[in-house]
Amino acid sequence: MNIGGNYLKDKKVNFSNCILNKNKVWFVSTEGYFMNIDVDTKKSSYINLENLNGWINHPVIDNMFADKSSIYWVDQYGTYIHEYNTEQNKYYEYPLPTVEMIECQCFAGIYLYNEKLFIFPRNGLTRIEFDLQEKKYAVYPWNYSNEDFKINRKGKMQLWCSVQCNNWVYLFERNRNKAIRMNFKDLNYESIDIPYELSDIEYIVFSNDIFYILSMNKDLYAWDGTLDGIERIYHCSDRELSFSRIAVTDHKIFLLPALSGKILIIDLQSYEVKEHDQYPKDLEYHESGWSKYWGYTEDKQYIWFANRTANYVLRINKYTEMIEWIKVVPPKIKDEWKIHLETGRMIFTEEQNYLRLFISLENSKTEKGQNKESLGECIWNTIKND
Repeated sequence: MNIGGNYLKDKKVNFSNCILNKNKVWFVSTEGYFMNIDVDTKKSSYINLENLNGWINHPVIDNMFADKSSIYWVDQYGTYIHEYNTEQNKYYEYPLPTVEMIECQCFAGIYLYNEKLFIFPRNGLTRIEFDLQEKKYAVYPWNYSNEDFKINRKGKMQLWCSVQCNNWVYLFERNRNKAIRMNFKDLNYESIDIPYELSDIEYIVFSNDIFYILSMNKDLYAWDGTLDGIERIYHCSDRELSFSRIAVTDHKIFLLPALSGKILIIDLQSYEVKEHDQYPKDLEYHESGWSKYWGYTEDKQYIWFANRTANYVLRINKYTEMIEWIKVVPPKIKDEWKIHLETGRMIFTEEQNYLRLFISLENSKTEKGQNKESLGECIWNTIKND
């Protein structure tokens, strides 16, 4: 049984969120490694941080942000704000107050504004502000003195998702026709009524002065921000389809799959729907039960979507409004082993693939004639000489 060979053959570079900075796409891989992809060469690399020892495995992360010298992100469990300083090649972490997780997520949204991270927990009780210069956070409770702000305080689901609209953030409740609208400049906020169709939002983006909303029942809407200004762009009647994310260009909107496989492209003028059918012949989705697309990063020309389960990265060209599939070149197996050891991980468990990684490395050495020991001898010598 060639376990190592299978590991090498099936090796993919997968991640749930990313940020484009200094001509590289940066991310934390599903295995928990901090990595990047060179935009020009498409080669991926492990980042050998100076103080990597003790790194906490947090493969699923919330939004990533970048300023002049650092990249920031918050882990899925809401325990830390993580910082990687690109100039010093150093990693830092800053503890956050305990935040309740609701359906696998702690936050309704995280935004960077005026050198501060604004963090909005899903429980709707507080907002957290983290100053990037002082490296300190402050917690501010929402004022619920007005009846409109009593957001189902007895229930767990209060603030579900959000979107930034210029200097404003809109925070939407689950199963209620209310939202909080806060101004980043003066921090004033108010409760507003929203259309009935927005009571069950899966995902929302703001583009070209319009809110585009994907509902839980897979319908797509365009909303101008007024109570009556909503229009359904697409109605999904196919039970086999499911969508998790949308991307908007000047003339098209892209519906990206959750557990299904089809990508739909909708013309924003005619609402004509086309199925994207130009997939690479060797494209493979790993069925993990995760939505296939989640986080993204963009610049003037491209939108890069995080590659959660596939062997290709999906990139949308804003100029041509076409999908481009990027085949990422994975790092060498010896590079992964080196980074793995530097994190202080000396126990190799099969469920986390580390035993397969060890076997892969030893098999590759044997194939090249560098090591004629049996696998058992390799394991014994490793233990004995440690």
